[in-house]
Amino acid sequence: MRRIILTFALAWCAWGQYYPDLRTQKRDGSLSNRPTPGFSGIVRGSDKKGLAVENADKNLLQFTCTRKTIYLQGKTKLKLADIQVGDRVTVEARKAPDGTLDAVVVYVEKRANQP
Repeated sequence: MRRIILTFALAWCAWGQYYPDLRTQKRDGSLSNRPTPGFSGIVRGSDKKGLAVENADKNLLQFTCTRKTIYLQGKTKLKLADIQVGDRVTVEARKAPDGTLDAVVVYVEKRANQP
């Protein structure tokens, strides 16, 4: 009986080491307590599927926006259509399985000057 319990306990520990992400996975499939990297820059283009942001190094980053993406300016919620070319933004993103960056939260820091 001891061998069975010991074998089960060791297998359980090994499983937790092999699949560490499953320990923090919520029931809805999202992962909690995982930091998302932030990317700051100026919006150079947008469409209904994403944003193109130029960072300080003049690199153009493409972010895919999903229906779960949140857009904020201070405490005010925005829509993707409200973000304009020239706006300074910070994007918290998560790397998707296909290698693209999925925007989780887009913070509009400074609005583009209106003519």
